[in-house]
Amino acid sequence: MDTPTYWSDDMPQFIERMAEKAAIPGVNAPEARSKPKRSGMARTLAGVLLLVMTGVLFLALQATCKAETANEPALDSMGQDSSQYPDGLDDESLLFTAASNGDVETAARILDAGMAVDIRDGLDWTPLITAADSGQVNMAAMLLDRGADMEARDVDGWTPLMCAARGGHIAVMELLLARGAVLEAKDNYGTNALMHAASMGQVLAARFLLKQGASTEVTDDYGRTLLMLAAVGDMAELAEALLNQGADMNARDMD
Repeated sequence: MDTPTYWSDDMPQFIERMAEKAAIPGVNAPEARSKPKRSGMARTLAGVLLLVMTGVLFLALQATCKAETANEPALDSMGQDSSQYPDGLDDESLLFTAASNGDVETAARILDAGMAVDIRDGLDWTPLITAADSGQVNMAAMLLDRGADMEARDVDGWTPLMCAARGGHIAVMELLLARGAVLEAKDNYGTNALMHAASMGQVLAARFLLKQGASTEVTDDYGRTLLMLAAVGDMAELAEALLNQGADMNARDMD
């Protein structure tokens, strides 16, 4: 086939130049249409910026965590088993819980931080009353060493000795008496430690108090005798001993 008269040897170059100008896809598209490549400097700056932003985010998260834990109770820094304590306890509640559990280390740290050793709860219990009621002799000793009032009274006039007697905690009673607790102290209703032990059926505690010299000739403000309270506490042994000592089995209370 003969080449048309209008075709010339420069025609292919002409078409290529026109394609470049028109940017016709697939027909030798110019390199200028490809995605521009970043220079080495640009890539370096982008990497530095990413590291800076990551560092700022980390510092912000760290500051938030510190702010959330700044006012948490002393327990967090003690290495104690937090499972024995409910979440959200303030230091006052934590002290009473530790006193009940016998957690001497936790209680000592809270006291070292400035908590009063004879702080009161809603029933006027002190940490020492709480420890005595729970039979925590080591806790009681630590609190006494720090100046706790062994004759502190709750709303009913119960002392640590009375609470220990009610629970039959002989080791605590022995500690309190050795430190000078009043054996014959009475509560708001005229009941002493021996009478509390008798009414709760604490045979060994009552026997211990009797050996310490507790009087058997006592009545409370309602006229109840120790023999009556021993009967209430189902303490046949104590009742028999009192009868042998001449206790009046016909005595009547105010009711």
